[in-house]
Amino acid sequence: MLLEPTAISIIGGFTFFVIGGFIGYRRGWIDAMNKY
Repeated sequence: MLLEPTAISIIGGFTFFVIGGFIGYRRGWIDAMNKY
């Protein structure tokens, strides 16, 4: 039972990292397209 909050925290942090990285990647790609 002690492992459950840790697993949720790791999964939540990983999901947040992936979503943040995806948003940053798309934003950078759109900026690059607007330049040219």
